[in-house]
Amino acid sequence: MENWCHYELSGYPNTDSVPKYRKISVRFVADGEFRKNIPAEIPDGYQFLNYHSVTNPISSLLKLTQQKEHQVVSFEFTSELNRKLCELYNQTSDFTFKQQASVSQLVDIESAVKEKIVNWGMHLEPELKKILMLKMRNLK
Repeated sequence: MENWCHYELSGYPNTDSVPKYRKISVRFVADGEFRKNIPAEIPDGYQFLNYHSVTNPISSLLKLTQQKEHQVVSFEFTSELNRKLCELYNQTSDFTFKQQASVSQLVDIESAVKEKIVNWGMHLEPELKKILMLKMRNLK
């Protein structure tokens, strides 16, 4: 629980450590010189592009979901991966590939975190009562 709290507050160090509720489905798109958000077909063997592991701290997700003007959030790739995708799609390097998701999916992550905290608190309450009862007995 301590590690989980640390990761939720500070961000997850890598995609391997991200819990399942932080893995969201995304839309794979590209921005070209004259057109934005061009849907890109995902080739065989690249199905991982359909998903994104959200490593950001929960505080940054809260900020994103509270901005009413945003319906969609974009996740850009590293320049190295973008270069490889340009090669794969036989595009010039002025193309930028990215993943897009609905902001509502970030709200789902928030809900999962809140639920986990509530469940942990409910589990902790009986344990605290036991500890307090033992301490009170020892004081007598």
